[in-house]
Amino acid sequence: MLCVAALAYMALLTTLNLRHVEEVIVRQTQQYVLAVARAKAEHLSHVVQTIGSELHVFASGPAVHSMLAERLRPPHRSETPSLWTNSPVDRLVSAVHVLDADGQVVWSQGGADQAIVVDVPLRIGLRAVLQGAPLHVGEVFQSPEGDMAVSLCLPVTLNDKVAGAVVAVIHTATLAELIGGMWGAAHNYVWLLDDDGQVLTHPDAGFAGRSVFILELHDLGTEAQSRRAVANMLSGREGVTGALLNRRAHRRTMMAWSPVIVGNERWALATCVDYDGEVAAPMRIHAQNTFIMLGCFVMALLAGGFVYYRIGRREAHLHARHAIGRVTDELQNLSLEQESRVDRLRDDVRRLRGILQALPWPICWKDDDGVFQGCNEAFARRVGLGHPDDIVGMTEGDLSGVGKLQEVLWRVDDEVRRTGIALLNLEVQVPAADGPAGRVLLSKIPLREGSRVTGLLTACVDLGLSPDRRPGSTEEKPTGDAAPSEHLQVPEQTTTPPPAAPDESRSPSSAAESSNGSILIVDDVRENAMLLDILLRKAGYRTRLCADGKEAVEAAAEETFDVILMDIQMPRMDGLEATAAIRATGANRRTAILAMTASLERSEELACLQAGCDDCVRKPIKSDLLLRKVWRLVQQNRQRQQAAEGQPIVSFLADDPDYTKAVEKFVSHLPERVAQMQEDFQHGALKELALKLHSFKGVGGLAGFPVLSEKAEMLEDLIESDQVDQIAAQLDDLVQLCRRTHLSRS
Repeated sequence: MLCVAALAYMALLTTLNLRHVEEVIVRQTQQYVLAVARAKAEHLSHVVQTIGSELHVFASGPAVHSMLAERLRPPHRSETPSLWTNSPVDRLVSAVHVLDADGQVVWSQGGADQAIVVDVPLRIGLRAVLQGAPLHVGEVFQSPEGDMAVSLCLPVTLNDKVAGAVVAVIHTATLAELIGGMWGAAHNYVWLLDDDGQVLTHPDAGFAGRSVFILELHDLGTEAQSRRAVANMLSGREGVTGALLNRRAHRRTMMAWSPVIVGNERWALATCVDYDGEVAAPMRIHAQNTFIMLGCFVMALLAGGFVYYRIGRREAHLHARHAIGRVTDELQNLSLEQESRVDRLRDDVRRLRGILQALPWPICWKDDDGVFQGCNEAFARRVGLGHPDDIVGMTEGDLSGVGKLQEVLWRVDDEVRRTGIALLNLEVQVPAADGPAGRVLLSKIPLREGSRVTGLLTACVDLGLSPDRRPGSTEEKPTGDAAPSEHLQVPEQTTTPPPAAPDESRSPSSAAESSNGSILIVDDVRENAMLLDILLRKAGYRTRLCADGKEAVEAAAEETFDVILMDIQMPRMDGLEATAAIRATGANRRTAILAMTASLERSEELACLQAGCDDCVRKPIKSDLLLRKVWRLVQQNRQRQQAAEGQPIVSFLADDPDYTKAVEKFVSHLPERVAQMQEDFQHGALKELALKLHSFKGVGGLAGFPVLSEKAEMLEDLIESDQVDQIAAQLDDLVQLCRRTHLSRS
């Protein structure tokens, strides 16, 4: 009886232990599945936010504004370069359309011959942004190619009014690729649901674009459980379910979901895990092993009792063997688990190497001692190695194939290791050895283990020959890798410093070297100010640093600058107060001020412009965009000074072959335009004069004459405010400026 009671007690303990283990496994699986859903949701939200940011930059660009303002016909692919296809997120967006307020397509990705009008999603998105929506996410629809897609619509604002919209089309297959699949068995998968209950992505392609409420809900258990789970997903809260019965597969499913923030919408991303394969199967194996161990223990106990009576001395030996057997089983389980972890890590490393090998740019990485640990095939070819693995264990001195790149490729390695700050898109000059000099775009990224820098990843892009060493040419055309999105911003033109005039296609650094402007950098974060100082000094500018607004006001009272870079959020005196103080008095009251802000709010940008700033750039700052804005402001300021001193007025684009004909046409038509405006004023036709001034203002800015555009804008304001007594004097000033306008200074 005592033995039977002991065996029953052991069976009860075993059952309770199995239940506890099952609860632990279920809880850990739920946490892990929820963590996977949350991570994938955050990744998808970040990608969509990046697409929205790129669309916002594109929609805010002057090229889109010009098309909508002047209602240009859709450009043909052969007539104008693409405005979008070089975007970093172009591979995620299948098509981009620009619509005016009437719903007409003004521009489509690839030109007029590629323009595709998807009536329902484009017009619904346009109607939403015209009603004030900052970002409209459309419903799933079938694209002309037959694929399911969803649209993102952003407004295009002209003069504080919505003049049209930019619509991006994203295939649901792209969304499915972004969120990826799940691990392990075929029953583990991920699917996406919008806030209206419409299925965006699903392993079964027939579900895409259909409402989840009219499906058979195969993967969500009973109808009540399914509707409760869908209601929780649509509410915008994250959650996780227990084991739900999959009636189609006759298996149980564990599901976790997390909200995906897309503009003002909340989608839901659900991860489904095979409960039978991931939880129940390991539990069955564990139960079998436990009962086998229990049976072995009982048999050992009986054998031990028998031996105890027969051979008392062997009792301790049997207990020792039993203990060693249990330890061996645990060690074996730990060994198998460790091997599984190692395999997963190897798979991750293999995927990462595959990504790096697929990139066409030379990339290598070193440890903290400067010893190479690997590179991709592009770098191996660049340095003359037969295989990327041959570089492992080498140092910089062992690479003979880098040639004249040797002295610039590793120049800033120590600085990046010491500061831990990544250096991105630094354009450096390669010295001439046996041939012409060239330029490369260099990026350095510190590799970390916790807070410690353990290595360095280097990437470089060959930009071609230097502009002053290019055979048979004195000017440089933009390369495909040199900030294409910024090169296409037509209104941000470069100026024409004598004797050689740089065109719009020249890089900002080369243009700044000829302008030699003085820049005041105002930023309370020392690291930001130092990076801006390095960037601008390498571009040829003279700089001065200030830590807050009060120091900036004092510096503006001591010295005259061409441009002031003003941070907005600063201690003691913020950027808005400092801008107002500089504009009030002093030699820099008309100096161009470029505001730097990390806020994404439209009101923040408007506050900067109202305080007296000429332009605004958002943080994190893109170096090529900053250089172009600074260079443009410097040249505009110099043209104003030259006009005030009575010197000839020359377009920024006078020597740019791409714009020569347009500038010549503008200058040749100046007498006719001036005569027509004078005739309208003499006959009292102020409305017709205002229309001609508005057109003159836009064309003058595009042709590189900001002085003429500003005078036309002043006259337009005087007409609007009915200040007739001042119109005659300002119109005479405009006529005098037009008479001093020439194609060149010669």
